[in-house]
Amino acid sequence: MGDKPLSQRKRKYIKGVAAGKTKRQAAIDAGYSEATAENAKAVIETPDVRAEFQRLIREAIPSSKIVQRLAEGVDAMETRFFQNKGAVVETRDVIAWSERRAYLELATEYGGYFIPKQEIEVNDKSDGGSRLAAILASAASRVGRVHDAGGKGGS
Repeated sequence: MGDKPLSQRKRKYIKGVAAGKTKRQAAIDAGYSEATAENAKAVIETPDVRAEFQRLIREAIPSSKIVQRLAEGVDAMETRFFQNKGAVVETRDVIAWSERRAYLELATEYGGYFIPKQEIEVNDKSDGGSRLAAILASAASRVGRVHDAGGKGGS
């Protein structure tokens, strides 16, 4: 998780969010100011807090269950109700296209078939050109690995 343990306030914040509180309420209950609570995601959710959330999720939900639910979502159906004069006269199970699309997006992202667009901020003023070149080379390498894994490699 990092070199330093989480502060008491961050641990209380994580516990509150995990218990179902809003981020704002969890922050206030953990002792943060109103201003910080209004912007909890940006201010409190530092990499160490996000890592702890990830650890809790992995502990609570095994990867096999995530895979199972994604597979079920890809085949999602919904029931349509047809009415006449306020009474249901017929029902039909139909494909839930929007649900299927959402689950396919998740599956392709989690499966490594799709890499979401990311904003890259370069703050290195000393040698920004070579730093940017390294970032772009790394991104190109990631895209190449995804294409190769999917059987779409170039040569």
